[in-house]
Amino acid sequence: MDYNGYKNYETWNIVLWLYNDEDKYNTLKSYLRPYRGEGVSGDEIASICNKIFHDGNTSATPDGVWLDDKEIDWDGIASLLNGDFGLCFANAE
Repeated sequence: MDYNGYKNYETWNIVLWLYNDEDKYNTLKSYLRPYRGEGVSGDEIASICNKIFHDGNTSATPDGVWLDDKEIDWDGIASLLNGDFGLCFANAE
């Protein structure tokens, strides 16, 4: 099933928060800096998102999407971020 161009609601919701919350977006950018030139994997993005969305008790988006949900397309999110942030290009700024 497709949800707003993503695999499902869970995947879309994570991307929504990463791109539309200024603090989360800036934190994401700082976590992605070391991946320039090689790109980030789905497993690495899952780990980064667990840090970004962890509130001391749980790792979930503000809308209640749990980051351990098996439906989340972490590889799809990684592919999006690698393209948008130019992580797979050695000369990325």
